[in-house]
Amino acid sequence: VDSSVFKKNLVFILDKVQKQLPDKSKVILITIPDFGVTPTGAMYGGGRSISKGIAEFNGIITREAKKRKLPLVDIYPVTQKMTIQEGHIARDGLHPSAKEYAIWEQMVLPVAYKMLNGQ
Repeated sequence: VDSSVFKKNLVFILDKVQKQLPDKSKVILITIPDFGVTPTGAMYGGGRSISKGIAEFNGIITREAKKRKLPLVDIYPVTQKMTIQEGHIARDGLHPSAKEYAIWEQMVLPVAYKMLNGQ
């Protein structure tokens, strides 16, 4: 989808989720990983730069997080290093491995812990 559709969809989802929550601030946004750097990621770009498109979407996520005063975990820069770190891409050449997910977990967990403990 193009960026305007992505933004519309993101706002729709966040509105629906936050409407259901007693505390609207209990949502963590996480940027989209850059699967364009993986060995098979380019196959899904249709001739476009996947990394550039994801960066644009991540800008929308970041702005929406700021607008709503929601915590944001930016995993995008870390994911751009997946190909130079051995064992960080799954055997399918597209998805992150458990090692990569563990890095993301280390980034998300402190933010979630802080949020859930009201700090």
